[in-house]
Amino acid sequence: MKAATKRRISAFAVYFALSALLLVKGFSLRHYLIGVGGDVEFFAWMLYWWPWAIGHGINPFVTDLGVEWPGL
Repeated sequence: MKAATKRRISAFAVYFALSALLLVKGFSLRHYLIGVGGDVEFFAWMLYWWPWAIGHGINPFVTDLGVEWPGL
């Protein structure tokens, strides 16, 4: 087996193990927000809003949620 093939297989194994670990542990941005200021909450909300809106058949570009983010 060539060295390049071994590197590809080992990289796949590492990424697979990390993704399996994050899925098993239930990694969620709701529990691990890192940063300061209102941007952190805003970006986390946007990351959760898009899948939720699309999953419920709602236009993700439009919301009637009145959110006032600090600094905006």
